[in-house]
Amino acid sequence: MAEDLDRLSYSAAQTCSLVLATAAMSEGRSKSRFATPPFSYFEGRAPSFFVRNIPANLPLVAYLRRGGLAPRKESFMATILLPAKYATTNPNLLGGLNGINAEGAWKLGYNGAGTRVAAVDDGFNYKNAALAKNYSTSLDYDALRRDSDAMAEGDDYHGTMVMGVIGASADSTRSVGVAYGSTLIGVRVGFGSLSSAAQFTDAMTYAWKNSDVVNMSWSYSAWGEKQTYTPVLAQGSATGRGGLGAVWVSSAGNNGGIGDDVNLHGVQSSVYVMTVGSTDRDGAGSSFSTHGVAVHVAAPGNGIVTTVDEGFGTGSGTSFSAPTVSALASLVLDANDHLGWRDVQEIIGMTAHKTSVTTGYLVNKAGDWNGGGMHHSSTFGFGIVDAGAAVRLAETWSDHGTTATMKVASANVAVNKAVGADFASSTTVADNLHLDKAQVTINFSGVDWGDYRISLVSAKGTESVLLDHAYTNSGANASGIFTTEQFWGEDSKGTWTLKLHDYATNDTLTLTSWSLSLYGDRAKADNQYVYTDELGAMAKADASRLVLGDANGGLDTVNFSAVTGKLNFSLADGGTLTGTDGAVTKLTLKAGTVLENLFGGAGDDILVGNAVNNYLRGGYGNDHLRGGAGIDIFIEGQNTGEDWIDDFTAGEKVWLTQGVSLASLNGRTAMLSDGGKIVSGTAYIWKTTDFVRVDDWLDRLPHSDVLIA
Repeated sequence: MAEDLDRLSYSAAQTCSLVLATAAMSEGRSKSRFATPPFSYFEGRAPSFFVRNIPANLPLVAYLRRGGLAPRKESFMATILLPAKYATTNPNLLGGLNGINAEGAWKLGYNGAGTRVAAVDDGFNYKNAALAKNYSTSLDYDALRRDSDAMAEGDDYHGTMVMGVIGASADSTRSVGVAYGSTLIGVRVGFGSLSSAAQFTDAMTYAWKNSDVVNMSWSYSAWGEKQTYTPVLAQGSATGRGGLGAVWVSSAGNNGGIGDDVNLHGVQSSVYVMTVGSTDRDGAGSSFSTHGVAVHVAAPGNGIVTTVDEGFGTGSGTSFSAPTVSALASLVLDANDHLGWRDVQEIIGMTAHKTSVTTGYLVNKAGDWNGGGMHHSSTFGFGIVDAGAAVRLAETWSDHGTTATMKVASANVAVNKAVGADFASSTTVADNLHLDKAQVTINFSGVDWGDYRISLVSAKGTESVLLDHAYTNSGANASGIFTTEQFWGEDSKGTWTLKLHDYATNDTLTLTSWSLSLYGDRAKADNQYVYTDELGAMAKADASRLVLGDANGGLDTVNFSAVTGKLNFSLADGGTLTGTDGAVTKLTLKAGTVLENLFGGAGDDILVGNAVNNYLRGGYGNDHLRGGAGIDIFIEGQNTGEDWIDDFTAGEKVWLTQGVSLASLNGRTAMLSDGGKIVSGTAYIWKTTDFVRVDDWLDRLPHSDVLIA
């Protein structure tokens, strides 16, 4: 049964520390329904005696209250400094291992401007001064009342809180949104007995048609919606944003404490969705956060300061982790609006990192992330997000990850055998895909899901536990669909194995069949090797990460855009990365490796090409670029600083990107329109013809498009 929002009296709230509440409020639409919200809001599950009997299979939003009865009033909340000062005390915005480094994106000029973020939720008080500037009353929609005004009414306040996390304006004195320059679109729905699948489908359809990013901070009870919303999620991904695809973001849910799993929820386990878990201020997974191998990333969800009615309050739950990532998707699209929805997922996943809690991660058998495989946890996904690293990687991302470019390798296996204590069934995949996600459909003769541990072993040998001891069965449903992100970056070709362990060995269930769907891109010889600030830590556990080898030809890119330290790297010899802590990591190249493109990061870098034609981009900081032999292209963009091109020769070019143009020339010095400076390190005197404005430079990078069988 799905839980409804329940209304508690003040005295009833005193009796428990975990409550489901919508608070006693006046009914009807008004500018200000209550001056001081009666609770601090958290997602969670109420004790059974606070839950009313309502129709099953309806979406829910729940709030968890801890500690005192009233939220922190404005006079007791820490003041949030303006983005212009690049400082905040709100835990979802801080830097460091346990924050999302929002200012790392803001300092580069990315605040979500030009992007639209929709929230499908219970209503929005757009009269709140922190929302009024960014909220679009001309684009919002009420799917419950079927009108064009999504104003909060009655018991609505969750949507207002979610919206503040996304885009509270820059001049707010209490809470600044992660994407404080984005356009906010409220899409109102009802919950519990006021909801229906048709209403939610209508709301989600409106959302993807009118926005770039869609936030969904709600869930059904376990096994509730099944695949009800797969068609609308697929349609939005395929046709939204002119075919680039709407970016869907969902909260993981807050039933982690009772053993829930995101694979028991159709939206949270959808291949089209980024599902977000919650972390606390110490970097641990929040106790309430629902786990699962379909979790994509994590973001802070404890004690988040945000908008409530016309004021502010604090909230905890994955309801606030998800909009943090929705806002990050807005920042990523601000940095590169040509990205497909799969690109956004991959960039955010690749730049996520471990918090101060480093245990509980699986490392897969991929080879293009920090010299090896990606880490993933059922609690954190790929880790806590990093806004600064994500926008820098987005600036240099040349792939086109859309539904149109997505390939699916599939296999169907008929079994019809009784499952004993341990059972395995294998199938061979002939297609060679570079993987994003894998999905398994299992058909049993019964419904005792809680008795089983179900895992999938990839062709590379990585084992991902899809479901372990489901805390509740699925009613009469003997089929289950389970998704994992733990094979991201691996190749698909080879033997895949489904493994079942029965904790209750006296069962007589029959596995009738299972099927496998693998999602990704056709494997190509053109490789992109991405490095982040986690290289040093990952290499301590696996020294092979420090040797970069590429044996399949193609046109390859070594991408350090997400790195904040100082890089000294040659495409001929390798080099070193000096972290912000002073630690030095040395990278070497395997004999015979030929690489073409090299992108630097946020530090003062030294980048050197090799004997072939190279594309070199210093990125941020004051960089030295040296192409070596060949006809080389030097790529300059925003916030260049003072870059030196040490061996420029006639016939080579400097590409000016990101709207930057040539302002003036003075001998060996070129001034750019954003104040950047490029100096010729030799006696070469600049000519205007050496500089070319190239706004589509990512599309103009050469590609071989050679497939790997």
